[in-house]
Amino acid sequence: MRLLLCSVLVAVVASTAMAAPNMTAVSFYAADSEGTVIPAERWNTLAPHPAWDVYVAEGAIPGGSAINNQTGADPDRFINQPLSMGDNTFTFAVSHQPTGDLGFDHYGLNVFVNGNPTAMLDEAPQISGVVMKDTDGPGNEPDHASNTAALTMGFPLADLPGAGLVWTDGDYTVEMTDYFVYSKYDGNGNDNGPDFDELSIGSNAGAFVADGNQDVVGQFTLTVVPEPTSAVLLGISSLALFALRRRR
Repeated sequence: MRLLLCSVLVAVVASTAMAAPNMTAVSFYAADSEGTVIPAERWNTLAPHPAWDVYVAEGAIPGGSAINNQTGADPDRFINQPLSMGDNTFTFAVSHQPTGDLGFDHYGLNVFVNGNPTAMLDEAPQISGVVMKDTDGPGNEPDHASNTAALTMGFPLADLPGAGLVWTDGDYTVEMTDYFVYSKYDGNGNDNGPDFDELSIGSNAGAFVADGNQDVVGQFTLTVVPEPTSAVLLGISSLALFALRRRR
């Protein structure tokens, strides 16, 4: 009986662990109110590239260290971040002109899951949100919305359909449960966003370099839950572990 319980536990844990999703790229872009990409402002987690860079770090603003690759190898800036059960919150930032600001009212954020971050392919996103930029600073951020527009920013640049806020692979469901971005200045030209400077202007391989100019900074949360089948397997593994402990 003990051997059977051990076998069940090992099989279930292995089957669920192998399916854990990874966040493999992010694109950020100006959009209209319906979420359609505006090509004038686009950023991604790839460099060097015509689109400028997206900085990504774990945790709420200001986050920790960047999770982007910064080796100087080609391609650079890619991410390959395992997502854990529950809420996964990230800080993201992009560079803008020193005295400039986000030029449009709405901005889309596309997240790519279980993709190929090192290939120059036209990958479609798995999760797509759109939000009105926050011009009031921290507190009472606008609510984000699902983006299913026919044209959003794929990876690394292609105009591909938005995927909405929820994605599943049959084992896990990943949902964008929060997303906002602060403009650098309010409507009167006053400093608006949190002080944040991790990026230089442009798209350059190698380590991120602060350049003395305030970056545009935002935050998003991906919430991961098991699909019903996976939840049952996790439950079985818990019962098997409990039974093993009881038999000791």
